[in-house]
Amino acid sequence: MITIPSLSEIVQRVVVAARQRLPERSWRPRSDGRRRLEVLALSLRTLYEQLGIVKRDLLPNSSQDLSAWGEILSLPRKGATVAQRSSALRVTGAAATIVADDEPLTNTVTGVAYTIPTGGTIPAAGFRDFDVRSVGTGPTALMAAGESLTFDSPPAGADATTTLLLDLQGGEAEEQLEAYRARILARFVESDALITAADYAGFALAQDGVDSAYVYPLRNGIGTVDVAALKAGSGTVRVLTESERAALEVLFETARQVGIVGVRVLSVVTTEVDVDVTLKERSGVAWDWGEATSYEVDSYDSGTRTVTLTADRPADMEPGDRIVLEETGGNGGGEVLVVDAISGTDALVLAAEPSFTPGAGDLVHPAGPLTEPARDALLAFVDALGPALGEYGLDWRDTIDISQLEAAVFSAVPDVRDLTVVAPASDQEPEDPPTGLDSASVRLLIPGRVLVRRQA
Repeated sequence: MITIPSLSEIVQRVVVAARQRLPERSWRPRSDGRRRLEVLALSLRTLYEQLGIVKRDLLPNSSQDLSAWGEILSLPRKGATVAQRSSALRVTGAAATIVADDEPLTNTVTGVAYTIPTGGTIPAAGFRDFDVRSVGTGPTALMAAGESLTFDSPPAGADATTTLLLDLQGGEAEEQLEAYRARILARFVESDALITAADYAGFALAQDGVDSAYVYPLRNGIGTVDVAALKAGSGTVRVLTESERAALEVLFETARQVGIVGVRVLSVVTTEVDVDVTLKERSGVAWDWGEATSYEVDSYDSGTRTVTLTADRPADMEPGDRIVLEETGGNGGGEVLVVDAISGTDALVLAAEPSFTPGAGDLVHPAGPLTEPARDALLAFVDALGPALGEYGLDWRDTIDISQLEAAVFSAVPDVRDLTVVAPASDQEPEDPPTGLDSASVRLLIPGRVLVRRQA
């Protein structure tokens, strides 16, 4: 074990050695000999530090440069990832306009190309929020909320320019160091004599873009292995595309050994679960405005982003305050919005366009410093779920458990004093095998509307 002494400790050791060998010389502080020894001690200290770096980089559990270990183990570091986000791109246009799968768009400022992986039809509201992902990889593909993308060839009835509602995620230059370290350390505990079913998770994680992998031995019969792989992010963007699944199947077939008769990459089918919680704050935490009372929307002007209420606005609401909108006839809303200005006695102007068009009967809830971190904790909890375990999954969390939802918020937001989960009303477990789907599919729970409100 290398212990690095302090500079003063090295000086003391050098002075003691010098006095033993040259007792006739003066080694008092500020003497010429003492100063020379201090210079020597400083050099020795540098050598100690270099030895410490060598010690750190010698083993894979502490090294900051794992490239050599990757070469030895034939386990290269994964490359750059795409930038993407679920329900992040707002497309406007005429009702019934069809947006095709893999519709291409471009950032006209940077020239970076993007696609809408799963298309759909614009409803009567005149807009729809789609998933979006970059064609290229790396940090240059990242974009911020409010920026625009332009269709290469706009679908008939759709506006040519679209708007990002959320910052894109991913766009990493290369695999995160700690994720790479975990793969290298996992390789050391694998058996060289036999590839086990669990090893297929490691094969999947070596694929660019794959963030997590889940293995089902024998799910399709004796000698079979099923694997479900997911990407990073939130909601539907975690699901692999057909081409990504096909690439994994080729990789598995190459690695498959005698005795394994078949390896499948499962199709992941998502099921949205709405989460609605109410919070009570600890003493000293102030919400931006109001009590635990909701206000009803009378109308909304999308041109000015003005929400008009059916009653007078709360007297303590000011510009800069935060609110949460809830769509009562659907599952829109939940995100924290900022009041840009107030108008008259019963209206407020939003700083940004909400994720849905508010209408009569929708609700405005108070928000404050606890709202967004609590919502982030709930989203992170659901986005960390794996697909349905069923009878054959090895070991992971696939269920939205009410008590674990509560624990996720309490651990992330210490100023929450009390919490009630309104929805879901009970624990949510994905079915496996999934009804109406073949055995090559598996269900995954993803967040629908996540609503955080103030508790009375």
